[in-house]
Amino acid sequence: MNSVWPTDYPHCNEVRSLLSYQYMRPRQLPEAIMALQNEEHGALVLAGGTTLIRQLRQERVQASLLVDIKHIPELREIRIDARSGGRIGAAKTLAELAAYPGVQKQYPLLAEACAAEPSWQVRNRTTLGGIICVGCRQSVVLAALLCYDASVLLQDGGGERVMLLGDFLREHYENAALSKAKLISHITLAPRQRRFGAIFRGIYQKPGQRHPLVGVCVTGSINGNAFQNVCVVISGVSPYLHRFPGIEQALMAGAAGAPTLDQALAALDQEIQPVDTLQASAAYQRTMAAYLLSHCTSTLRKQLGGTGR
Repeated sequence: MNSVWPTDYPHCNEVRSLLSYQYMRPRQLPEAIMALQNEEHGALVLAGGTTLIRQLRQERVQASLLVDIKHIPELREIRIDARSGGRIGAAKTLAELAAYPGVQKQYPLLAEACAAEPSWQVRNRTTLGGIICVGCRQSVVLAALLCYDASVLLQDGGGERVMLLGDFLREHYENAALSKAKLISHITLAPRQRRFGAIFRGIYQKPGQRHPLVGVCVTGSINGNAFQNVCVVISGVSPYLHRFPGIEQALMAGAAGAPTLDQALAALDQEIQPVDTLQASAAYQRTMAAYLLSHCTSTLRKQLGGTGR
């Protein structure tokens, strides 16, 4: 769970049997943390296993012990409150989140993103903590979490540390923020404000594809005719997922009738960092990001009862 699966790694026919690893299934969080710290030859967290098992079989990661956290009650809890926000255990699966009434009501974009996973097998196995640790830059689930001001709670022998999800993803991309002696125990979400809207739109290479080539998440509210508390996340156009403050500020800067969308599109052109890939050129990604941002902001304004641009 705490490793990155590189998308450009070639197929490997040589696999290693999982019987060569020791397996531990702790029932309490301190027991799991102790095992991660004390294993002399290295230990890895096993949650859903949809990525880690493949990495182990193809020897992309090394460890002697697998610590299965799926049966720790503390990591399976979920609490959603309109005033205090959400607290979700890292071992909760995408299927469980998509079906949870509190998530559907308070954080509909997250529920929609979890339900959009095309494979029911993956939905039933993949955990929220695992999604964060893989850190895919095209993940709709991660984009939704960022739009809800998510934070991660990191646990090790020294106690608990809280990081904003955006900071964690940046450090994980640049410096591997999650060491083998740590694990993500919970994810917290900010309280949803009144008259708060959320929208996601994506461009997919083919129907049923898991991740969009380019995706745009926009959340916020409207006071009169001006956007407030705007969050913008664009997936697939930067090395790692993050918010775009320049676009957000441009959308919130104008009063009624001001050309805020034009300013936001100018900020988008400056802030995103697309590169040519086998699936889409950088120019195509820029064009689609601008189109999706225009569509999302217009739809969100109508959703919240605003007018104009």
